[in-house]
Amino acid sequence: MAQPQVVSTTCRFCLNGCGIRVRVAGDRILSVEGDPGHPFSRGYLCPKGLAARDIVNSSHRLSQPLLRAGARGEGKWREISWPDALDLLAERLDEVRLVHGPEAFGVFRGQGPGWGGSWDYLIRFMNAFGSPHTFGTGHICYVPKYIAQTVTYAPPLVNGWIPVPEYENTRCLVEWGTNYAATDVARMYHLQAALDRGARLIAIDPVATATTSRADIWLRPYPGTDGYLALSMARVIVEEQLFDQDFVREWTHGFPALEEHLQAYAPEATAQFTGVSPDMVRQAARLYATTSPGHLQIGGGIDKYPQALQTARAITILPVLTGNVDVPGGNPVRGPLPVKNVRSEPDMPDDYLERLDGYHRRYPLMYRYFRQVPGSLLPDAILEGNPYPLRSLLVIGGNPALCLANSPRVREALLKVDFLAAVDIFPTRTTALADLVLPGVSSLERTDLEVLDDRVILRDAVIKREGSVPDLQLILELAKRLGLGARFPWSGQDEMIDYQLAPLNVTVAGLRSDPGRGLVNEPRQYRKYRSGRFATPTGKAELVATTLEQAGYDGLPCIGAPPEREDSFPLLGTSGPASPLYVHTQFRQIPSLRAFEPCPLVRLNPVDATNRGIGPGDMVVIRSSVGTAEMKAEISETVGPGIVLVGWGWGEVSANGSINELVSDQPRDPLTGTTANRFFWCEISPARSRDGNRLSQPGEEVVAGP
Repeated sequence: MAQPQVVSTTCRFCLNGCGIRVRVAGDRILSVEGDPGHPFSRGYLCPKGLAARDIVNSSHRLSQPLLRAGARGEGKWREISWPDALDLLAERLDEVRLVHGPEAFGVFRGQGPGWGGSWDYLIRFMNAFGSPHTFGTGHICYVPKYIAQTVTYAPPLVNGWIPVPEYENTRCLVEWGTNYAATDVARMYHLQAALDRGARLIAIDPVATATTSRADIWLRPYPGTDGYLALSMARVIVEEQLFDQDFVREWTHGFPALEEHLQAYAPEATAQFTGVSPDMVRQAARLYATTSPGHLQIGGGIDKYPQALQTARAITILPVLTGNVDVPGGNPVRGPLPVKNVRSEPDMPDDYLERLDGYHRRYPLMYRYFRQVPGSLLPDAILEGNPYPLRSLLVIGGNPALCLANSPRVREALLKVDFLAAVDIFPTRTTALADLVLPGVSSLERTDLEVLDDRVILRDAVIKREGSVPDLQLILELAKRLGLGARFPWSGQDEMIDYQLAPLNVTVAGLRSDPGRGLVNEPRQYRKYRSGRFATPTGKAELVATTLEQAGYDGLPCIGAPPEREDSFPLLGTSGPASPLYVHTQFRQIPSLRAFEPCPLVRLNPVDATNRGIGPGDMVVIRSSVGTAEMKAEISETVGPGIVLVGWGWGEVSANGSINELVSDQPRDPLTGTTANRFFWCEISPARSRDGNRLSQPGEEVVAGP
């Protein structure tokens, strides 16, 4: 037996990139622990990271390519070899390209493999193939707030940009819809350390969390009304002359128009929508504007409303007004190190831009910054041919059957596509509908390049898994089989990563000598606009976003009224609570994690529970205009009356327990295609009467097969 050794690397079971130390023997993981030498996570590790051995070694994992042997969804399969599987996949893609055109093929890429170099090379592959159909989940995570901040005051960087808090320098933190105790334990440590040093905290969240418990001021808006609250705070800051007048005068565009726009958003006027008292709005606005430097962080919940981008724009205006842009402890504008952009090259197919036009016109900023189609459009393309008929689909590390709004419609679409292939490490509701299933590798079994904030990290494989092919190698092999070898002239993944690293004059071999830490863009520089300009059309931080105006949208953050309550569905449903045990729809197959959270929960206020005859632990049925879901009730005052918090990410182990059975895919954000995953009207009733008889049909049990 091989001698055990300890390997330092970066965990990517979620997107936080914490440092871990993995004890391995041969191709087996023996144990994992946090890496105390990591510059940010400092040894902290969430339950998912601590369960890495169980995840990687799980007996539930897919281990061999599988070809459908019965009707789609019937669960009958036969094993085939990897060469045969790749040949078949390439044959079907070549067939659809020749018969229907390259735009008839699409890829859906999920969070499972992370968002490192393999995502960039996948976009390169789709560019070379000639299809605009690169679907993702960015429309409900990251993209709306990214675009909002980029068009306001940040450079449009290929690899993405979001302000990163400097907890050691800040005096005031605005945590807008974040819940780090569940989603990023390392960041929660830094936040608590800042508070212990005397920093002030404004927490904005409709639900009580570990973050709200530490807040100096807790604002509790109704879900979906954050844009009103942000503009109301901006109104107070402007009206009371609390804004940074020098910065606004010299370095912003559109202040007079914004000042006039804010007249409609007095705290007294917005309270009817937000439920936040005018006095609390004023207290929060004054504390943030007068406690400098202040960092404002926009959480992922903001990305899940049909007005996501303009809501994020409204929030983004606050650090601009207060002069907290690109200052120590504020919202610093940090750029990533200059790795090679591998997504786009000049030798595209002649008519590629013409094929892109349908999506360019509908979502121009999504394509400019991400080369990505909102995942909400996937069923449109299959069922309606809008804007192009989609006949063949490859899903990599994603689960559209569960993670997209209006799941019944998504599954209808997946069943109607001519050919569906899926790559994953575990069976899912999506792989169950596929024609071809390929076993994927976990983040600890593949080598990839990560660009995190201002850091470049080589996340190296700590073990190899027989029978599976890493994502980069899969893309490379598929490209060569489809005659795209000129665009993929490398022999393997190390050469691919070396190509990306060339501008830095480093190699994979060099980064391997410092595992888990990589290269940092140092020294940090601030107020860079003083020696140049902001990377916006006006060269200034834009309170009126000219980029949005040029694309045909409102340059000011115009927030429409939220959807009205429906008579038959009086409760406002939103997703949550976030769990540190799982990531989206992943890892519920792992017994050591399921032991702590075995089933989906819906959290109700005691008043709403009493009015419906629901007690703690009762099974309940949640109904909306779209569908139904069945969950266990948790009664808690952490959620306000009239609001229910519906567990997110379930549906594998109980097919009737997914929130997206309840969420409509209309309306959508006109700029990003974002759906209302955190805002829907519903009603709840007991699933059983008090004598134990079931009042509704039971949900399906564990999903069988791939």
